[in-house]
Amino acid sequence: MKIIISPSKTQDREKTNVHGRDLLWPEKTNKLLRETHELYSNWKSDHKKVIAIDLYKGVAFAGINYHDYNKEQKDYLDNNLLILSALYGAVSPHTLIWPYRLDMTMKPRDGTLYSYWKDEIREIFKREDLVVNLASYEFSRMVKIEKHKMLNIHFKKGFGKESKRLSSYEGKKARGEMVGILAENLAHTRERIRNLAPEGFRFDSQLSDENNYYYGLSL
Repeated sequence: MKIIISPSKTQDREKTNVHGRDLLWPEKTNKLLRETHELYSNWKSDHKKVIAIDLYKGVAFAGINYHDYNKEQKDYLDNNLLILSALYGAVSPHTLIWPYRLDMTMKPRDGTLYSYWKDEIREIFKREDLVVNLASYEFSRMVKIEKHKMLNIHFKKGFGKESKRLSSYEGKKARGEMVGILAENLAHTRERIRNLAPEGFRFDSQLSDENNYYYGLSL
């Protein structure tokens, strides 16, 4: 099982950490770094590395209390959570990375970033039977797998056909909290996930199907 989430534009550029995993694809990352450097003249090669879970500081990551978890919960995230990235492809919480600013709409010299990372991302997920999608559409598009293997998680206000979309902030907050709840409960199955939700949300059986779980917030 894998859980996917989006990165955040808000990043902590002050922290440093020398303990963590190496990048999955250093050659491809270094190529993109050079091209990104040409786009952003203020990028400096002496920026310190930090583990991914400490670098990203957006609202979604506020719901993932990584350093407060016990060893089993941390191992769960390190082994199951992947943060999708325009620059790094996919990283675990404990992967050492540099601060950056690059999104999927930007284009390298030879195509789109979706095509750039296609083979590497396919390699990661090809043996997975379940991918829990808590990423935005922009980033979840990176992952191309059989439809029945992807479990998309949606959060809304209200229930059924009368439900409404959350604000961008509320949606990001709910997705991050859901990651934290999955880790706290060591959830690995659809059945277990179905019964878990951020505070104030509950499973919406009217809208949900086997590939899409909807959770409604009471109005």
